[in-house]
Amino acid sequence: MDEEQVKKVYGSVCRFLPPSFDRENVALEILMSSFEKTNKPPSWGFIRNKCIDVMRRGKRELKANEAYLRQKQTPEESLEGVDELVEELIKVLTLDEKKAIFHMFYQGLSITKTSKKLHCTKAHVKELLSTAIFKMRQEVIDE
Repeated sequence: MDEEQVKKVYGSVCRFLPPSFDRENVALEILMSSFEKTNKPPSWGFIRNKCIDVMRRGKRELKANEAYLRQKQTPEESLEGVDELVEELIKVLTLDEKKAIFHMFYQGLSITKTSKKLHCTKAHVKELLSTAIFKMRQEVIDE
């Protein structure tokens, strides 16, 4: 992967995504996933589809945040039962996923430090986190 390919991908991402998104991070994710799957630079269609996925994810999160803000509860009331819910959600995770979640969100470590603690690559930590979050979201939806 050379600098020209990185600039092309970043330029394409900038054309697809509005400035409110973290374009650099999206471009890096696209490059990493493309090279993991095909070991080739990503195609225009691949970049476009990934950007659409990012925008859809952003819309879902925005709707969820708006729904949360519409609730007329005090912060204390809205947090009632959260501990029990988190305990239930953690049960669906593997041990490695639990460790990654603990280091990233409870200890506040970076991905680099978490990967060192777990003795694995940063890409594997990202995979563990995304899988864990997906599993927990699915568990919430199923309930």
